Amino acid sequence: MLKKRIVVPILLLIILLLIGCTYFFSKVGFQDTNPKKINDDTINSPVMGNTKASNTIIEFMDYKCPYCKKFHESHFQKIKNKYINNGKSNYKVVNASILGEDSIVASRAAHSLYLYYPKEYWKFHNRLLKLQPNNENKWITTKLLDRELSKLNIPPKVLNKIKKDYKSKNSKSWKLANNDKKLYDKYKNNYVPSIYVNGKFIDNPYDSSEIEKAMKNNY
Repeated sequence: MLKKRIVVPILLLIILLLIGCTYFFSKVGFQDTNPKKINDDTINSPVMGNTKASNTIIEFMDYKCPYCKKFHESHFQKIKNKYINNGKSNYKVVNASILGEDSIVASRAAHSLYLYYPKEYWKFHNRLLKLQPNNENKWITTKLLDRELSKLNIPPKVLNKIKKDYKSKNSKSWKLANNDKKLYDKYKNNYVPSIYVNGKFIDNPYDSSEIEKAMKNNY
């Protein structure tokens, strides 16, 4: 009888703990992270918008990923118009480069451009996603990247520096691209695009209401 009296409260306690854990993880996801930590880790990532904004959106992406292209074409512009253009949020990209060697070559070129002539970076970023074919074949080459870089309004000497840097082993852009790959693993991402808003992981990046809920002040 005494044993039964002890077991019942323990079972009730376990049930309460399970309910509490379920509630907690419904509010705080397994992949949520400290916003300051992820901001510090992405300090060298290309950023759009007000760097002192109260909100930060971070996208882990790959130039070869069709889902990243879909997100960019169908949702990014809405986010840009609603939050970035008016200074409510900034937007960072991390080149996960998980879809082959040509993905990391594109990441190096993008980082090199952002290092030496950042005002033309987003044109290049948008262009690469637009050029993505409807297949998984290798399509990003140094010839293509050089051609697209040459189309930008970059002074010749700076352009040459950008091209040289992304092709030079152990250059600044190589190190930044390698760091992006490490960050993808560090934050235990399983796919791209992976989106974080103020450290909160967005389960469905195609649901704009999830992004809005994670915004400070719920604009």
